[in-house]
Amino acid sequence: MDERDFTLLLTLAQTQNITHAAEKLYQSQSSLSKRLTALETQLGATLFVRDRKGIRLTAQGDIVVRRIQQAQHQLDDMRRELALAEHVVAGHIRLGVSVNYARYLLPDVLASFMAAYPHVAVHVTSGDSRALYRRLLNGDLDGAILRGDFAWPGVKQLLQREALCVIKPVQASPDLPYIGRKTDLGMAHQINQWFRENAIPRPEPERYVDDLATCVALVQRGRGWALVPEIALADFTGQVTAAHFANGEPFERSTYLMLPTALAAQPQIKAFTQTLTQARKD
Repeated sequence: MDERDFTLLLTLAQTQNITHAAEKLYQSQSSLSKRLTALETQLGATLFVRDRKGIRLTAQGDIVVRRIQQAQHQLDDMRRELALAEHVVAGHIRLGVSVNYARYLLPDVLASFMAAYPHVAVHVTSGDSRALYRRLLNGDLDGAILRGDFAWPGVKQLLQREALCVIKPVQASPDLPYIGRKTDLGMAHQINQWFRENAIPRPEPERYVDDLATCVALVQRGRGWALVPEIALADFTGQVTAAHFANGEPFERSTYLMLPTALAAQPQIKAFTQTLTQARKD
């Protein structure tokens, strides 16, 4: 059964007359009758019965006509939405975002995007970059903003490089303890390298927190010093010094937008990418 059959059955139900229905549909009576018989055989139900005045729906025919009307409404709604989609960006985005980017930078980007594209549903999952990277590889995400350099066969766009900074309170004593923080494995290796190259002994026992904001807040309150990415320092009022490795290279943290090639051209994904790019310029 297709939409032409929908029209045939609805016309028969409306006219209650095979001759009149055939005229409306520009068909012969015989071809219309044959098609009706075929549909009744296909459905295993008698849809119309004949009487002296013409034809009328059976109880089963009434069910079929009612369902066809519902299906036609849904098809019409679908066509309207498709027509609208040609001019309005819609759809959904499943986005994975590194927890620190999500905390410090994403809210402004999302607010701008949602205001400009209200018909796009955005689902954000924040977390550890390595875990989100695995989800992206598995196809569980439409895109990801990850901190760290991960191999990726699709679209990979550098969003920013930010300095790792040594932060201390305004009044810092020479024996101020170091405050470590939770980070991904790659960054932890780089931090250990920086300590070795700068001949800084790791304190025992080491103070440790699992949240970047908590780490910065403790330094602000004079409880120690830390090595943190610049992303978290907008409101910090202590001492800030950009960190360097022994060869003079700056200690930096890279953030990338990563998208599957097949999805990068989708209108809602392109719109989000453009919003993200504009936010970097601003």
